[in-house]
Amino acid sequence: MSRFSPPGRLERWGVAHPLFGRMSIMRGVSLLKESGIYRQTSEPLAEEITAAEFTYLGGHVYEISAAEALALTAAGYGNWMVVDVYGSGVYGAGTYGGI
Repeated sequence: MSRFSPPGRLERWGVAHPLFGRMSIMRGVSLLKESGIYRQTSEPLAEEITAAEFTYLGGHVYEISAAEALALTAAGYGNWMVVDVYGSGVYGAGTYGGI
């Protein structure tokens, strides 16, 4: 089992204020899979979310299958994935985390 968190984008707050104009925040970018193709969007509409095969909202962490992990890696999103090493359980595979 793997975990995936969609990429984010660093945005400046604004240039009008002398202090806040220098600050930046990380803003989540959502990822939609439509007809086997992944598309990034900042603010997806409700219709886009329901029409997509998979929807990964920015700023969240998702558990994904091995097949979806391969598809995301092939699409270039492998850097935002964490692969679980010990198994799919809380303490790993087997008794008390034994492998």
